[in-house]
Amino acid sequence: MRGTPVGVLILGFLEFAQGVTTAFWGFIFIGLRVFDFVPSGTGVVWIGVLAVLSGLVQIAVGIAAWRLRPWAWLFAWIMSTVGLITAFFALLATGSLAYGLAAAIFPLIVYWYLNTPEIKKAFAIPNQV
Repeated sequence: MRGTPVGVLILGFLEFAQGVTTAFWGFIFIGLRVFDFVPSGTGVVWIGVLAVLSGLVQIAVGIAAWRLRPWAWLFAWIMSTVGLITAFFALLATGSLAYGLAAAIFPLIVYWYLNTPEIKKAFAIPNQV
């Protein structure tokens, strides 16, 4: 069995943790609370359902990254690309080059890391991609 690179373990953990957090907040929006007012009638429940589903997808991606599934690499690559596009729009919206670059740093690092030959080989991704 091949070993999972440390960077992939970290990225998988971050994705898994984000999924747990997103699902947790989704359950709160749905109304699963112990002590508190539960908002209703404003679409909050649907936001909660979408958050729970998004959280479950993120948890699955985190686990798939730990297991070096090729689709997890593709998902991370697509999300890095989305992050770079979002950073560009943040630059345009704020007019601040510093803010745009700050928003682009993490997606750039992940994008670079995913495209290193060692990581592609670990995920069994052809080097031409």
